[in-house]
Amino acid sequence: MAEHGYSLLRIIIIDSFWQGQVNELDLTGHTQLEGTNGAGKTSLMRLLPLFYGMRPSDIVSKVDQAKNFADFYLPRESSILVYEYARPFGQKCQVLATSDGRGVHFKFIDDAYDSQHFIASTEGSKAKPFTISELSLIHISEPTRPY
Repeated sequence: MAEHGYSLLRIIIIDSFWQGQVNELDLTGHTQLEGTNGAGKTSLMRLLPLFYGMRPSDIVSKVDQAKNFADFYLPRESSILVYEYARPFGQKCQVLATSDGRGVHFKFIDDAYDSQHFIASTEGSKAKPFTISELSLIHISEPTRPY
């Protein structure tokens, strides 16, 4: 890992387009996505530019989808996209993308991702994540860039 740059480590998709699931995309090495048509490979890859500053409205266009970004990627109150990244000299942080139904909001957390802060319980392969309002138990700074 570079000591003088920022590095995206992983994306954690909580209760998003795969309802009731928590999926992690590890980006610390080589990553290969495989699956049948419609499995979500392209949907997953479209999440990368969001971290680097692309507007959500430019990621999912009306031409591609009948839904906007928030409706597709953040359809429920418990839907969260977590971007875990390393700051210079290794400190881990997170950016959360959430939606209030009107737009996408970003929240910054000065700590590494911990599933206990986001997942209330699991039953088999289904996760029961906390809702956005329940996440107020964690210290999260105010959104800085609503879209």
